[in-house]
Amino acid sequence: FSFIATPTHPRPTPVLQPSLHECLDDEEEDDDWETGTGDVEAQNVFVPDSLPTELEDASLQRGVSLATLFESAGVHLKAQTTSFTEEQAIKLYAKSRQVQCISRFISHSWKDGYRGKILALLLSENMLGTMVIPLVVSISLSVLQAQGYLPRVQVEVRDSKCQYFPYCFLGGATALFTSLFTFHHVTLGTYYRRNYFFDRLCIHQFDESRKRDGILSLANFVANTDKHIILWTPCFFDRLWCVLEVAALVQKHAGEQLPLVFLPLQLAKLCFSAYCIVFLTYFLYAT
Repeated sequence: FSFIATPTHPRPTPVLQPSLHECLDDEEEDDDWETGTGDVEAQNVFVPDSLPTELEDASLQRGVSLATLFESAGVHLKAQTTSFTEEQAIKLYAKSRQVQCISRFISHSWKDGYRGKILALLLSENMLGTMVIPLVVSISLSVLQAQGYLPRVQVEVRDSKCQYFPYCFLGGATALFTSLFTFHHVTLGTYYRRNYFFDRLCIHQFDESRKRDGILSLANFVANTDKHIILWTPCFFDRLWCVLEVAALVQKHAGEQLPLVFLPLQLAKLCFSAYCIVFLTYFLYAT
């Protein structure tokens, strides 16, 4: 349910006019991008006139695992109506670690619900395990049935008896949902481990100096990212910080293929709902 943006012609270097300060002054209900608190007044949000492309402090480039991002039922993806205390900010910042390269830069709007974001990231980032593990389980169950270790189920259909083998689908579907929600834990200690830039956890939420340095390094974070993920809804490009992140990506890869992936949140919900409906329908039929 995602697609990679590929330019068909060279792009000019994007220019943001008017200045970011003027844009924020015009936005009466702007998000606080770095904290995810929507009630912060625009004049209290630090906004640079330009973003340098050189990273002065390597410790600012940080990432988190998907397991960390999803902990406590995705609490970090929920918008917060109040500012963080110093103790809360220190704990949040400690969840991220310094990285040499960012595997995934997550761009999102705090106005969108967190459940859709969780489903979109799970379906995108755990897709490999969601495809391979159910297939292996289904084949294994088929082999066991062929060897006589698993019995066939006998049912009556239109006054005639027939046998069928429900274990492949039921076992495969169970493996699908299990791998969908847990495969990111399996990859933590492997070569395929990925780190994700997520604003709330990778930019300090209380220390104004660190917060300012983190925001000023935004263009470098985007430039040093393998893939830029947009958790998209129709209101995504209404937010100034979201536009700024994409503009930095376009400027870095001008005339090149953009490492940009759109993950529509509504489509993620639809896909997951379809999985559930198919599984429940067959389960009710089999029982």
